[in-house]
Amino acid sequence: MNMDANLDYALKRSVPKAEIPPALHGSIMHALRAAGQPLPPARKSPLIYWLPASVLALVLGGLWTWHVASKPAPAQTAFESAGTALATSEAMARAVPDTALAPLNDEWQRVNQDLHNTADFLLATLP
Repeated sequence: MNMDANLDYALKRSVPKAEIPPALHGSIMHALRAAGQPLPPARKSPLIYWLPASVLALVLGGLWTWHVASKPAPAQTAFESAGTALATSEAMARAVPDTALAPLNDEWQRVNQDLHNTADFLLATLP
């Protein structure tokens, strides 16, 4: 065992002692104190607040421009439109009675034809 004791003594003497830097204690203490305090809230960029509003304004402006640009320009003035409407209504007033009464006219002619045929039959059968 003597040899083990000598070996142990030799190994203990040969290991250099680690020297602690003097600033290590201070930096550890500073980190511990900082960990105990709440972090200040992170400041958000003002761009985050203005970006959605700007995008919305651009989209609405684009839609409004598209809506205004897609309307056809009036081809006629109000007086020309009124004149066209009056001319159309006059033509319809002339055409509608003929169109609406044509079936009745045909029926009336058939009734008249039946009456004439009946009269001819009765006259032919009389003595």
